Amino acid sequence: GRCFVARFVAAFLAAALAPSSPTDAGDLRLRSVATGLSRPLALTHAGDRSGRLFVAEQTGRIRILAGGRLLAEPFLDLSDRISCCGERGVLGLAFHPRYAENGLFYVGYTDPAGDTVISRFSVSGDLDRADPDSELVILTFDQPASNHNNGQLAFGPDGFLYIGAGDGGGAGDTADNAQSLDTLLGKILRIDVDHGAPYAIPPGNPFVGEPGAQDEIWAYGLRNPWRFSFDRRTGDLFVGDVGQGDWEEIDRQPAKSRGGENYGWRRMEGNHCFNPATGCESPGLVLPILEYSHAEGCSVTGGFVYRGSRLLEHFGTYVFGDYCSGTIWGAVEDGAGGWVRSTLVNSSRAISSFGEDAAGEIYVLHHDDAGAALRIVGDLILAADHEDGDTSDWTGASGAVEVVAPGLSGTAFALSVPVDGTATASFVRSRKPKREKAVRVGFRLDADRVDLDGGEVTILRLVGKGTPHVELALEQRRKRYRVVLRARGDDGGFRRIGRVRVPRRGETHVMVEWRRASGPGDADGLVRLFRNGEPKAEALDLDNRGLRIDQVFLGLPDGSAGLDASGRFLVDEFAMTP
Repeated sequence: GRCFVARFVAAFLAAALAPSSPTDAGDLRLRSVATGLSRPLALTHAGDRSGRLFVAEQTGRIRILAGGRLLAEPFLDLSDRISCCGERGVLGLAFHPRYAENGLFYVGYTDPAGDTVISRFSVSGDLDRADPDSELVILTFDQPASNHNNGQLAFGPDGFLYIGAGDGGGAGDTADNAQSLDTLLGKILRIDVDHGAPYAIPPGNPFVGEPGAQDEIWAYGLRNPWRFSFDRRTGDLFVGDVGQGDWEEIDRQPAKSRGGENYGWRRMEGNHCFNPATGCESPGLVLPILEYSHAEGCSVTGGFVYRGSRLLEHFGTYVFGDYCSGTIWGAVEDGAGGWVRSTLVNSSRAISSFGEDAAGEIYVLHHDDAGAALRIVGDLILAADHEDGDTSDWTGASGAVEVVAPGLSGTAFALSVPVDGTATASFVRSRKPKREKAVRVGFRLDADRVDLDGGEVTILRLVGKGTPHVELALEQRRKRYRVVLRARGDDGGFRRIGRVRVPRRGETHVMVEWRRASGPGDADGLVRLFRNGEPKAEALDLDNRGLRIDQVFLGLPDGSAGLDASGRFLVDEFAMTP
């Protein structure tokens, strides 16, 4: 069982592009974003473009992390309605896909009797406070033991609510609940919370109409599917199922699945017979894509497929960890129908859960009475981390701040950004010019905060010896916005590489990669343009051997119109490595 006893807004990142692999331990690290949490178990966002994160504490409260700070007043306090702790308490949290419109969210918890409750709540007139009297109980079921109470909640790409249910606890699933379709225990459930009273059964659920089977069941044969998630790009479902005494497993359900998978417990633990001890193989069992033994940990914590934009080398990697060892792994398909995992971070954290923000960045929760939320970040130099409107600890003259961070190889870098909301120059440059072989720059663009009156403005320049080598422009044509990438080759010619449309509404992440050719043939000189992590335009075999970057300018030139004061430039992270 699980041992529970005891962000136009701009973000800048410049980093070396030497090939790296998700298999390289130590290229990632954990960076604290909130402390003072009471046994945090779930972290998510509301999908409302507020930039807030919501953290569920096992002891009863749901907290808000906003502007880089943990708000003192909880979003919701259920401490008088729950049993805690061990494997009980507030265990799951999910916001309705249309939360920005309807203000509804769902909480999974154990009541004073120790039984599972899935309830709906609504936000109050204060966007940072839920209405505690709005509770509508959606689903309840008995829990025969104090462990494997689960309560994981997630909305799937189909708009239905998925619910994790452990096998009833104890040890060994002596009642064989996970293999029995007449109980909700040991399952993943799927319900329609937009219809029915208080919910409806999706007609496509696999056991609808089967005599003796519970209509809510989506998949079965699970011991304790403590944390599961949907790949926001593919819709595939990944499940971390906690093992008994020897093996931990990760299961995967393709997005095209019609449900009904049997993941094997209690007949099998991972890929190994459990009960019976031999001859357990049975047609129709779906084996895990990954397993590890208790020599490496004791309780798997399912995570997310990384779909953010700050750790591009890990794009598409499934990130998960272990509660006991604190190890965080990344897993990718091996091209031969299997999966391979490797260590991303070795930590000393009790990893109770992973979380994902609206941009696809991944967070880790440390389960402790003095718990913490941490973000997975790259091996970079941290210069500043500020959220919209937060100027409390900026220093500097004329309303701007210069933050100096020591770089690698003795290089120092300075960042200057406006903090008063005006469109003054915002730039990043090397005080001791260090000619870079590779540069990556990314920023977030909210087009409905920009009005260029049909024009174009350069928002990014990569410069070497005073000469621009790469430019990125934002252009507006008939209320449509595009970013245009241009680059210079070794012959001095400057040409357009590509352009990408950006939505009029919503936040878009744009990233540019530039790498200087390292030798004859120019085989590895390139420039690429990404939108939301996907390559959209590129020039390969770029003849740029004689070009090097020593300055990066990000922002609107002095006197430029078009930036809404509420869409100020804010530096998030900064690093350059040779």
